Amino acid sequence: MIRSAFSLAGCALVGLASAQLPTGPPYAQNISFRHAAAPVARLVDALATRFQLPIDTSPSMSSEYLLVDVNDVKVGDLLDRIATVSSGRWSLSEGKYVLTRDAKAAGADERADRAYRKKVVEESISEGLKQANEKEPVDALVKRATEIARDLSKPSPNEDAFRKMRSLEGARPGQRLAFRLLAGIEAAEIATIRPGQRLVFSDSPNRMQRPVKNASAAIRSWMADRGVWEEARKVLEDNPETKEWASVLEMQSEPIELPVRVLVAVSRGLEWFGLSYGVDVMLVGPKGGMARVYSTFGRGQDSPSPVTGVGVGKDDTVIEYSDASKRLMSESRALWMNDDGVTKKPGAEFLEIVTQPEKFEPLSFVPSDAVFAVRKKMGGQLVASLPDDLLSVLMFAEQAQLPTVEGFLRVCDSFDLLILKREGEWLIGRPRLITESRFARSDRGAIGEFVRLARKKEFLSLAELSAFAMRQPIPPMMGAAGYSLLLGLGGRMDLLYFGDWQLLSLYGHLSEDQRRNLVTGGRLPLGSLTKGQLAIVNDLVFGADHRLDMEDTAPANEARGAEEDEADDDTVAREPTEALPSGLPSGGYITASSSEALLFQTRMQNDDGQVIANLENVDSVAWRAYARQQPELYSWAANLPKDETWRIGTARDVSLTIRLSPRHFVRGAIRDNSIPADAPWITPANAPASVKKKIDELIERYRKAGDGDDGTHGR
Repeated sequence: MIRSAFSLAGCALVGLASAQLPTGPPYAQNISFRHAAAPVARLVDALATRFQLPIDTSPSMSSEYLLVDVNDVKVGDLLDRIATVSSGRWSLSEGKYVLTRDAKAAGADERADRAYRKKVVEESISEGLKQANEKEPVDALVKRATEIARDLSKPSPNEDAFRKMRSLEGARPGQRLAFRLLAGIEAAEIATIRPGQRLVFSDSPNRMQRPVKNASAAIRSWMADRGVWEEARKVLEDNPETKEWASVLEMQSEPIELPVRVLVAVSRGLEWFGLSYGVDVMLVGPKGGMARVYSTFGRGQDSPSPVTGVGVGKDDTVIEYSDASKRLMSESRALWMNDDGVTKKPGAEFLEIVTQPEKFEPLSFVPSDAVFAVRKKMGGQLVASLPDDLLSVLMFAEQAQLPTVEGFLRVCDSFDLLILKREGEWLIGRPRLITESRFARSDRGAIGEFVRLARKKEFLSLAELSAFAMRQPIPPMMGAAGYSLLLGLGGRMDLLYFGDWQLLSLYGHLSEDQRRNLVTGGRLPLGSLTKGQLAIVNDLVFGADHRLDMEDTAPANEARGAEEDEADDDTVAREPTEALPSGLPSGGYITASSSEALLFQTRMQNDDGQVIANLENVDSVAWRAYARQQPELYSWAANLPKDETWRIGTARDVSLTIRLSPRHFVRGAIRDNSIPADAPWITPANAPASVKKKIDELIERYRKAGDGDDGTHGR
């Protein structure tokens, strides 16, 4: 059943925010108008031009992308609905009605988003807690584990076997613990977490943490659950017929000495799909060691793949994709999902469309066709705002895989993408999480400029990459950015080497003076950063993908055992909110260092004519040369193409270190690749003497290592 994607209930949207428009001509005229998804400014301009209307839009509405399909409606009514869907209002300015952002409507959007997130959190935790509280005696657990292991050991396990295994995963002691602890956290607190953010809850919280209730009871239940699982596992191990299946009852974490402190980190990744959350439970023992449990909850975790065949029922409606959409879908799949392994060359029309998203709006093709089809089936005058994430689920779809209106609505519901509602004669569409959709909206102009620049140049400089990163709020692998980059650059994506996105963004936000200070060995105090720069540093330290690391505590001349290394990796000292209980320190600072190495652009041609192109370091090139010399050790090397050519340049790694305490830091490298435009293609035999010498030295090192792999080579 489609729950939230479509409703025939006459449920009015919050925030009908239009100012009073004139009732006379030309606003009283009835019009018919159809426009695929586009920036609201472009859509309003099309209306103004076609029907001679004195209307315009404010730059404050730049994140709104609307689609319209109406027949015989009054202009004033349509403009009212455009304002409602976009959380705007019409204001009279210099003889024109200008669509501007309505602060009250936008505030209502934020409250509605938060209420929905809270509802999802409550429902998901309630469902997990229900399973956590189900009692399962030892004999029943042994029976279930045996059945699952037997089913999975069959040559072709069916889906039911995997479904049972997933059910068992949810019943593990660690998963039960996670949901019992989540039940002690206010759902409203979790609902405040945005993509890229992370909150930490504790039974003894500091300034950077929030409280979690009833942790002691959850720990007692966890210990009891572990006892049941350990006993069931022993039953399996003691029986020769089931001994090999005992691993089915392995537990995620090792036991820990009591008493413990409890930390629960809840996060949402920037690139996660659907309204899903990650949970990291940390149980801190009296000596500082930790037992950890990882889990997930929310919506979108077990949703079906959007490009899985859904079948067509007798009452289902097939989506009629436009010819342009069909060509886009076909070429997109041929470019990335070809079965023969040969890269397909995109056509000129395809490239014109995907490399100019500011001219050819990505949402105007497949997503618009799908929403138009909803209107055709359900009726109503359609005005809809479409989220960029529709492109992520539909990018590689084709009519045979997502054929129906019903299938499209299931995808929208499963991933919380789009909600469509009837308001009398109107069919209104809005992103399920409207404020998050606005935040994630990609700058089409910036994307287009970047893609076209990348297609012209074989390598982009660090300055060019970081300038693009600072204009994109999230990594460009999803939505409109992912659409344009993946389809416009194809197999060249790996040659661009994006590196660490947040560090690239931070570097892009630095001024020339700040960069010069770092490059010359200076320190950049955190207190001197702008608000925007400091926000990026805060995300690097405390965000969903936190990067906090620690210095080795042992003196340089003192050996450390493996147990000590493992303990250091698993201590609470690596948790950012524990290491920095007052937030970013005022005495923190950023430093930079750089190193240069040889960079090879390599080409090899197979017997079938396919060109294999790579970007490699000197270790990788030398190791391949060594493997060719040792066919008795590396039989695969005999199958490598014989002809290999190179262009040689420089890879400069810029390492940024954010020092937060004598022990704690965040460090990452971003790369500046450079190959001179006039660098010739050469064979290994024609390489400069210095390059040959370096490769020979590495080959000799591999030979002395015995197996040719001393851990240094790689791309």
